[in-house]
Amino acid sequence: MAATRCPHLRAATDLETIEVDRSQILADEVPLSKFPTVEHCDDFGPYGTRLRKWRVVGRQDDGQCGSDRSVLGVAAPDDVELEREDGHVPGLSRPRSDGMPVPWTTFMLDVEDVWWRTMDTPRLLRCQAEWLCQVCGLDLPPTAWVVVDPEGEILSGAALHRDCLTIAHRWCPELNRSACEPVEIDRHRIVADGLPLESFAARNGGGAFGAYGDIVRRWTLATTER
Repeated sequence: MAATRCPHLRAATDLETIEVDRSQILADEVPLSKFPTVEHCDDFGPYGTRLRKWRVVGRQDDGQCGSDRSVLGVAAPDDVELEREDGHVPGLSRPRSDGMPVPWTTFMLDVEDVWWRTMDTPRLLRCQAEWLCQVCGLDLPPTAWVVVDPEGEILSGAALHRDCLTIAHRWCPELNRSACEPVEIDRHRIVADGLPLESFAARNGGGAFGAYGDIVRRWTLATTER
């Protein structure tokens, strides 16, 4: 499916599709098989929340290790996202599965295979690093909304537009059953892994995700306004 739908894959002449198992994949030079699979789809387990560079240690027909191959990975956030036939691109016109709109940060293979409790990690990282809405994937205004639990942790680790918050409350049963409350804030009131979010400039240099880095960070509400 990917080879037929993705223009990059169709146009590439130096890429190869190979069948591998977990023992042949290195994630930041650590064998992927070293990270046990998790029981719950919303738990990253020992693998952690950091995006890792994958490469394949190929095998020749005689069973010996062959040449290493890089794995085609996630594009930089500044790249223009390709139009997809399933409609899972930024915008308020969300694709629907079983009649429900699919948030931009929800992982899905297609509209018939949506993993409702699993976050699309690269997209969540973009929301955090670039101040994007977790529901529609578009730029947020200086003041946006977050949903905060009684301990001050921001649910899903990203903010929303007011209209997108309304959509989330309408369709998300967990959100409606929780003791969380919506709070209107700006970047100054968010703490990311203990550091003020405002200390990470949006869309800056220093790598694909700027100074924010390639780690999905735990967002909490600052105890006092700055």
